[in-house]
Amino acid sequence: GNQDCYRSPAGPYSGVSGAINIGTYLDYDHTLQCFDGYIDNVALSMRTKTDSEILTDATLTTWHSFDSIPLQDSGPLGLITKTNNVTLATGKVNQALSFNSSSSYYQIQSFVLLGISNYTYSIALWVKRTSTGGGTLVHLSTQTDGLGWCVSLLGFRSTGEIVATNWDNSGKEVVGPVLPINVWTHVASTFSTINGLRFYINGVYSGTTGVMSYGAAQKAVILTLGNPLVGGSCNPMSIATGVYFGSLDEFRVYSRELTAMDVYGLANP
Repeated sequence: GNQDCYRSPAGPYSGVSGAINIGTYLDYDHTLQCFDGYIDNVALSMRTKTDSEILTDATLTTWHSFDSIPLQDSGPLGLITKTNNVTLATGKVNQALSFNSSSSYYQIQSFVLLGISNYTYSIALWVKRTSTGGGTLVHLSTQTDGLGWCVSLLGFRSTGEIVATNWDNSGKEVVGPVLPINVWTHVASTFSTINGLRFYINGVYSGTTGVMSYGAAQKAVILTLGNPLVGGSCNPMSIATGVYFGSLDEFRVYSRELTAMDVYGLANP
């Protein structure tokens, strides 16, 4: 998503129609050459995209607005989702997802980069609790039941403080404040090996672990919101794992470390 070259403006494309070849091309002597590798999510936009839009295309892994049924990934990858006992409710932005049952969860499959050790990531969402105490917000696993390689990335202590962590042998985590009940709070956690976990509440920096690593599964992982399922004992640190009761809105995962300005923008829609 970073600009590496540019050219001066020229006249507009004046063609009427033509074929688009993906993965093959004719070289200078008209010999067909084939691309050797992987290509995914090819899209054609009939306008000039901004720098910000291109960066989003390149690094927004998933985005769930929870605005309508069927619930689905509104990001560029269209990841597969699965739901259980969740409903729509009034959100921070349009509609939100309500978790009001002990069996409620929202599951998103096939996170490749979150399964790679020490790869940068960022998680952002709006949270409105309806109960105090513990609970799991974001859980990763290699199995759909929450087990296999597994870790809770965001959740609450039994005393109500929100916690951000990941799989790291040093046992580091960031402990935030107790979130108010029935009030929308924006939460963001960013990770890089240089800065470690950085935690933001309502767009304001809250704390960091400092330098740390992330030991991932080395395979694609599944992300579950609101419930660790049967993986409640998977490296939770001080998170009191269990079902989350309340609403979530505007859930996003990025494959880069968001800046403080990026997070502030998400917290002020």
